[in-house]
Amino acid sequence: MSLRWRLILLLLPLTAVSFYVVYQLEHDQQGDERAAERVPDYTMTDLDSLNMDVEGDPETRLRADFMAHFEDQGETELTGPRLEMFRPGRPPLHVRADRGWVTSGNEVILLRDNVRFWEPGEADTPVFEITTSAATVYPERDMAETDQPATLTTPESRTDSVGMRAYMKEGRIEMLSRVKTVLEASQTRPDRETGRSEQPEPE
Repeated sequence: MSLRWRLILLLLPLTAVSFYVVYQLEHDQQGDERAAERVPDYTMTDLDSLNMDVEGDPETRLRADFMAHFEDQGETELTGPRLEMFRPGRPPLHVRADRGWVTSGNEVILLRDNVRFWEPGEADTPVFEITTSAATVYPERDMAETDQPATLTTPESRTDSVGMRAYMKEGRIEMLSRVKTVLEASQTRPDRETGRSEQPEPE
């Protein structure tokens, strides 16, 4: 075997080792950069923030078990967020979820996992309750929406749909598609074959 081929065979393992070392260093550096990107510039436990309108009346109140602010991403990450949206002449609307994110400027609140909207009623019975897996709240527009399956429950009925919009101050709720409503037995006549309740037919 010529000297040239011997040198090539000797250099191949060294080249492979060098390539692996360079790749590993770049990979570790990228991992460190990604980790650094998710390091909050400040955190807070038991967050309680009250936002007032121009007249000094309470507008929204945001609470959370834990808050982490990420300046580079311009967002705030929340654990156990709870939101109250105040409405003139009506009880505040309550919202809660397992997790949440607030964009810069507090214009959008993203909620995830066990999302629940409700208006308190008498005897611990909500006037209505909406449950879904994810929702987006726009505090300045007094509006919330989701494109996920949602359930609207009242003392008289239960409505399931895919997609929902809620207009807070108006007290108006839109169930968007695949809407199905079942009335409570006290308000309806039971169907003997299916056991479900139906709306009474007009006389």
